[in-house]
Amino acid sequence: MHDCVHALNKANDGRLGIEIHSPHEASWMTTFPPSNAKPIRVPSFGGAGKAVLFSRGLVIVSSIATSILLPLILDQTSVGQFFLAQIIIAGLSTVAQLGLIFSIPATVTEAVATGDLGRARVLAAKALALAACTGLLVAAVAWLTLPSLGSRIGMESLSAWITVTPIIAAIVPLMALSTLLVELLRGIHAIRASASLAAVTGTFTAFTLTLLFANDIATDLSGVLQIVLIGSAICLLIGVPLATRAMSGWKVPALKTVSSSQILRHTLPNLLTTLVFFALAQLDILLLSALGTMNDVAEYGIALRFSAVLLVPLGIANAAFTPLAVQARSTSDETAVHDMMSKLVTISAALSVMFYVGFALAGYTLIVFWNPNYVDSYTLTLILGVGQVVHAGGGSAGVLLMVWGDQRAAMLITLVTGLVTVALCLVGLRYGGSFGLAIGAAAGNILQVSMFVYRVRRRFKLDPSLLGVLSQWWFAEKASA
Repeated sequence: MHDCVHALNKANDGRLGIEIHSPHEASWMTTFPPSNAKPIRVPSFGGAGKAVLFSRGLVIVSSIATSILLPLILDQTSVGQFFLAQIIIAGLSTVAQLGLIFSIPATVTEAVATGDLGRARVLAAKALALAACTGLLVAAVAWLTLPSLGSRIGMESLSAWITVTPIIAAIVPLMALSTLLVELLRGIHAIRASASLAAVTGTFTAFTLTLLFANDIATDLSGVLQIVLIGSAICLLIGVPLATRAMSGWKVPALKTVSSSQILRHTLPNLLTTLVFFALAQLDILLLSALGTMNDVAEYGIALRFSAVLLVPLGIANAAFTPLAVQARSTSDETAVHDMMSKLVTISAALSVMFYVGFALAGYTLIVFWNPNYVDSYTLTLILGVGQVVHAGGGSAGVLLMVWGDQRAAMLITLVTGLVTVALCLVGLRYGGSFGLAIGAAAGNILQVSMFVYRVRRRFKLDPSLLGVLSQWWFAEKASA
């Protein structure tokens, strides 16, 4: 897997367009006169999208390749254990990131937009330092506590789990920092570098697994996690020089100093929201792992990966849109915001529907040919896919709430819809097994994105959904008739 609130700050020459949550934030989230640093070239929405397209294509291919190769390399129980290990890594990395993946667009990009490159550089450095310290702390705690979870996730022996525990702990800070570097590069409009960096770990993992399979080299869960560890390390080693180079010309004094405590106060609501988002995103498979078998987890995990492809177009569009949305709002360019939102949701929703129909027609035959043990993943993917298609139709609603300063409303929506989703999933699992669980998860997904769209309409007087875009087009056609 996104979040009292005052009115928009009109005291800052009407240019900022970001909400102020407290007096503390007001001291550092204000518009300042431009510095004498070299101005940043802001890409167009189309240009940013094209820059992301190739690398996101690599991410798609590598993700699908990994999903296909894992059941050919590992037994079904080990595949289920791998998905659970991934959930643990993702959860701990989310904690280590401190919600900064959403604070960076709202702070660093805003500083770049107002010309205070010195402040942007300081914010970026302190954000990465905070994440590094937190990541090491989380890794240490994980190393000490994860061995006790061995018997709970289906490990055949405690010694096997103890073997992978240090690998999981080592991946956490690397993945947290790599993710932040991707968001930082995107936030300072280094879109191509950001997109390329995002593809490193997945591409390395898929490539290495392909080599192992092609050469008939046996491996186990520990070996696969070691591949992920090496890929994460490579990503970090590439990302740090990229970020340093991108900000090399920003060695100018900040017009307003920023303390680490101010960054923490701003990002903590984001941390709580991202943790809830993460819990909701993994709720179904966590329930299945607690009440089902590792084979069930393996089938459901494959279905989750297949259905996630339906949101890839939205992910590509949001990757380009997020920093540009902050930039446009900071300069009160409402026309650009409307134009980008319309293109984003129309293209994303159309591609999502096309992918869904394609899988519905060919997916069953392909899965039977690939591995008949995962045939139930076809139906699970179709059920989960309905929620993903509707999610794509909601456009960038959740992202807008996060980066335009309405994090607390997003957090409240997430909490409420999360409780409803928990109830739906429990009822679905009780009466329908894995398929009922998928129905509950899809319904919760639809409810959440609907509430996000409703909140954006109320708060920002915009409708980022496909329905809103079509309604505007319809009324425009009637008015011109």
